[in-house]
Amino acid sequence: MAIKIDWNKVDTYLMAGADGSEIAALFGIHYNTLSNKCKKEKKCDFCEYKQQKRAKGNSLLRAKQYDIAMQGDRSMLIWLGKNRLGQSDKKEVISENKNVQTYDLSNLTDEELGQLAKLSASITVDTSGTSQTDIS
Repeated sequence: MAIKIDWNKVDTYLMAGADGSEIAALFGIHYNTLSNKCKKEKKCDFCEYKQQKRAKGNSLLRAKQYDIAMQGDRSMLIWLGKNRLGQSDKKEVISENKNVQTYDLSNLTDEELGQLAKLSASITVDTSGTSQTDIS
């Protein structure tokens, strides 16, 4: 009895990310049987066939994500921004100043934090290369 492979189902599973052994198991056959049928019927190695279908699935998935984002889905917009555009929630600041000190501000009161915010807003950065201190 000749084994018949439903290539439409194989394509769907491959586009969804399944591998050859999973698909073979779904059909109740050995992976080698699936691979041999691919060579005979599709005229290419199963690995190449899988790669083509996986790429198509990835393209369809990307297009769907893009469509959802363009419809205003904030979560998808943020996810695509981070993963596709390299955006992040955090900005990394690199300083050449080796004398940087860090302070734990978690114990400050709201009033103290407000005073600190006012003080830091009044600080100007000297980019002239000369160092001057002006405390009023």
